[in-house]
Amino acid sequence: MDPVRLLCDISELNWIFSGSDTIDAFLGRVVHMVANHMEAQVCSIYMHDDASGDLVLRATFGLSADAVGKVRLARGEGLTGLSVEEGRPVNEPHASRHPSYRFFDGTDEEKYDAFLAVPISRGIYRIGALTIQRSASQPFRDQDRAVMQAISSQLANIIENARLLQLKGAAGSPGGPSTPEPARAVAREGSDLVAPIIKGRGVSGGTAHGKVLILDKARLFERYGPNRQYPPFAPKDLTLAVGATEAQLRTLQHRVERKLSDAASLIFSAHLLMLKDSNFTGRMLDLVAGGVNPPEAVMTVGREYAGFFTEQGNPYLREKADDVRDLVIRIMANLLPEVASHEYRGRVAVAADLYPSDILMLSAEEVAGIILIAGGAASHMSILARSLKIPLIIADVPALLQIEDGTVALLDADHGTIFVNPSQATIEQFEKAARDRETVAGHSAPMTPRTSTADGVRVALYSNINLLSDTVTLKSLVYDGIGLYRTEFPFLVRSTFPTEEEQYAIYVKLIDNVSPGTDITFRSLDIGGDKVLPYYGDLHEKNPFLGIRSIRFSLQNRDLFKEQIRAILRAGSGSKISILFPMISSKEELTASRLVVAECIDELSVKRIPHNDEPRIGVMIEIPSVLEIMDDLMDFADFFSIGSNDFIQYMLAVDRTNERVAAMYCAHHPAVLRGIRRIVAAASAAGREVSVCGEMAHAPRYLPFLIGVGIRALSVDPQFLPLIQAAIATIDSRQAGELAGRMLEASTQDEVEWLMDGV
Repeated sequence: MDPVRLLCDISELNWIFSGSDTIDAFLGRVVHMVANHMEAQVCSIYMHDDASGDLVLRATFGLSADAVGKVRLARGEGLTGLSVEEGRPVNEPHASRHPSYRFFDGTDEEKYDAFLAVPISRGIYRIGALTIQRSASQPFRDQDRAVMQAISSQLANIIENARLLQLKGAAGSPGGPSTPEPARAVAREGSDLVAPIIKGRGVSGGTAHGKVLILDKARLFERYGPNRQYPPFAPKDLTLAVGATEAQLRTLQHRVERKLSDAASLIFSAHLLMLKDSNFTGRMLDLVAGGVNPPEAVMTVGREYAGFFTEQGNPYLREKADDVRDLVIRIMANLLPEVASHEYRGRVAVAADLYPSDILMLSAEEVAGIILIAGGAASHMSILARSLKIPLIIADVPALLQIEDGTVALLDADHGTIFVNPSQATIEQFEKAARDRETVAGHSAPMTPRTSTADGVRVALYSNINLLSDTVTLKSLVYDGIGLYRTEFPFLVRSTFPTEEEQYAIYVKLIDNVSPGTDITFRSLDIGGDKVLPYYGDLHEKNPFLGIRSIRFSLQNRDLFKEQIRAILRAGSGSKISILFPMISSKEELTASRLVVAECIDELSVKRIPHNDEPRIGVMIEIPSVLEIMDDLMDFADFFSIGSNDFIQYMLAVDRTNERVAAMYCAHHPAVLRGIRRIVAAASAAGREVSVCGEMAHAPRYLPFLIGVGIRALSVDPQFLPLIQAAIATIDSRQAGELAGRMLEASTQDEVEWLMDGV
């Protein structure tokens, strides 16, 4: 078995799609590939049938082909059913001796007694199972189980989409034209709805100039209404349009993988599978063969599918309607050359809200910039956009969603300004400014090997890592280590939880991508609040910022927590690593988290798996309760990191993603500044390093205060490293100390601002 090669193949499933004409052909190639790599005589995929509740054999390599579609297992029946029912792998060296064993005559499986099944699930939803079998003389090992879990995780989204298409196929479709889904009222007003100049907040810098594209799939879909007239097309035109759409989607997926630089799930898998579904594109071709004009055939089937998913009670199924609309619009764009409404490249995308996976898609589509109507300046969306180098402005102007596609917009994300239908003079001015910035950047002084103040005080300057692609930027920069690797992004951009093996592969890549001997701090999973996992329904809370966030989620999901910690420890074997726990609010949470690390070290030691058995343990300070127990934490933490974004939010009870209270979110509030001083004083007295990360760390105006109160370590995103090093070099630490003292004595924000501005 070659597990490394197998994981690479599974994460690059485009080649399987390109060679598969149907879903069944795709599943057939998957079981063949898995059997080959796992050195198994049998590999099978079972899928859940919503109508009967049974598990149905959908593809197999090694068993009789006649068994496909016929072998069915009731809920919990057999070892495969047991694996799905209990949500765990089942590994039996002698399957026939297990009380749950179920034999099916005619499958020829009696020769293969070594059996391993892993459930295929999407978050909390059971989808099916992946099984492998071989002779009893070759039982499966723990390593086989781990690799199979990684495979099932990668396949989960694809197979779930295949299952949903099967569900729609079973529902059938009318023989004649479909009843269109209820039309939504769409405003058609022009750009006169908004002012020519709009002030927002630039959260990912840069400028963009292009035509607006409103990201509302229902609105785009409705442009091809049932009453629209199309010129006649030949049947081959539809075949060519479908083929072109598939090629475009595979290209986009490759771009996403390159940008993310890890084993991401196939973001475009739902679209690719629909293109191979006989009930989707196959029905379009049947309609065309019956004399229906290709554009009308595409829209007829598209309306059937979108309407079907829209009517479902499950919110996740309703979301599939957008996948249908998106794919239909892509096909129509390839069928009708004059249609450019779905062209993203060079456009300014406007959206009410986005998921992290949407940002990745837009990056792959090469959008020029993004205007987001909702969200906070310090949210994960802005962090991701900065890593992908997409200018992003957040503007609380809902009317922007109603302007016509094609309206010209110019974004100055450095200053948070949006120009709607800008004059030619304005465009030329910004083009010149962009050229000037490039010239200045090309002649800027390189970073020095050591970061220090004007009077020689050493300041450690660490880099944050959001995506592994950030390490490419680091190669030309100077930094003292990785102060914060945000492990949540591999969770946020997937459609289900990454397995231990997937996380291990990502963490190994991170360590390999930086210089040998680099200190790397892994922050454990930080989700909840504005960082919602779409596939985990339990995180949808009424007050998410005060709910199951960060370490609370990890401690309540210990199996997931331990998978992550084991992956970090394994990847860190022979390297200098630290583990940072977010949102710690009590000594109990810290000791419980440390216990998980100790348990993982013991488990890896017993199994003789190479790992790091002495990671430094850190606490991220974000919750005010920690201020009163700092001394109690000193014996249990090796270092501290002030997460300024959440620290400010919780100190001031201000939701940083709520536009209505955004003005109250203030980093220089006296309570925030005094809280930071108390943290630094307690950590310094105990000889513990304390750093600052978040927006405050890369804002030059706050550096004199931070250095003045004793902060000697900062962690910022790579693009801010040169700026912050240069700013630190201008600061005299003694003068900064005096300024910080005066700021701490101030009782109002206005007084503090007056002091910072040197008025």
